[in-house]
Amino acid sequence: MAHKGLPLVNFDPTFNHPDDVVGLSRQFPDMSFVVYHAAWDPSRVEGPYDPSATIGIDTLLAALDKHDVPPNDNVWVDVATLWRQLLTQPDQAAHALGKLLSRVGEQRVLWGTDAIWYGSPEPQIMAMRAFEISPEFQDTYHYPALTDDLKAGLFGLNAAELFGVDAKATRCGLASDPLAANIDETAELRRDGALPSAWKPRGPTTRREMLGWLASPATHWLPS
Repeated sequence: MAHKGLPLVNFDPTFNHPDDVVGLSRQFPDMSFVVYHAAWDPSRVEGPYDPSATIGIDTLLAALDKHDVPPNDNVWVDVATLWRQLLTQPDQAAHALGKLLSRVGEQRVLWGTDAIWYGSPEPQIMAMRAFEISPEFQDTYHYPALTDDLKAGLFGLNAAELFGVDAKATRCGLASDPLAANIDETAELRRDGALPSAWKPRGPTTRREMLGWLASPATHWLPS
């Protein structure tokens, strides 16, 4: 995995270009190379592919073309921070995702949130679940539709392939449920007095019950 794009303090722009790692992928075809942040740069507005761009996602796509890397090969991208920054800019987000999915490959784009910097990733997840690439952009720029299957790959199935994880395997499966098996035994122990009765609420538990309780004469002593 190599950090490309999203320049940080003291980053040398010379080594922030994705051409080197893409070129290296041709020398080691049996290895997988992940371009972290997909070479996205916040100082460039993402639009249709421009092979003359010197920064941003287009530099990655140009490198793929230069080194004849086909879609869904051994170059992957991670959209961490990219999606978080563009989710409120739908046109840029559509161009960024559309270009990556159509050129890098629908099976080679990985979910990422950089939640360690931004906090809970839930807003990013919800935004991606709801996001669509418009039919106009699909027709004009040949971007794929963000189907449920495509998003399932983006959210985790693609990463499962990268890391050799069987997403369909059963893990930590229980042959039986010990809690369910103990229900009858627990009930019998309660009947025998060996266990206290099950806890029950001592007051209202719903809004309707609360309003009824407040309206009852027994609660008239409460301050208004």
